[in-house]
Amino acid sequence: MAREIDPSGTDFTSAGEGGTGEAGLAADGPEAPGPEPSDRRPAAGRSRRVAGLVLFGLGLLILISAGWVSWRTYQAYSHLQAAATQVDRLQSELKDVTAADVGAAALTVGQLQQESGEARSAVSDPVFRAAGHLPWLG
Repeated sequence: MAREIDPSGTDFTSAGEGGTGEAGLAADGPEAPGPEPSDRRPAAGRSRRVAGLVLFGLGLLILISAGWVSWRTYQAYSHLQAAATQVDRLQSELKDVTAADVGAAALTVGQLQQESGEARSAVSDPVFRAAGHLPWLG
């Protein structure tokens, strides 16, 4: 019986010498050394699945963070717009200093301080600060 063995260790015989007739593979020859290809696939598939889940998680974290920063920026913008309205009101109240209503001006200043304080707090959370340290993202 004539056997041929290729460099990978696969045993080949001719179809007429006890082989299977398909591609010359021997039915009774020794198996190729090393793990079967089907044994290697689950590990590769598992690592791809883990990598995919990690990338998905990172992408989701980035999207949520971007949404949070956008929302907080909108809140700060709204508060600053309200503060700008209070500044206009204060300017009109203090246009004529001799006839100024001190109580109304004090109330307007209080509202102005509240709006500007809320705008400041909107952009001082940890996520917004972290995004501020990554200027290359935006």
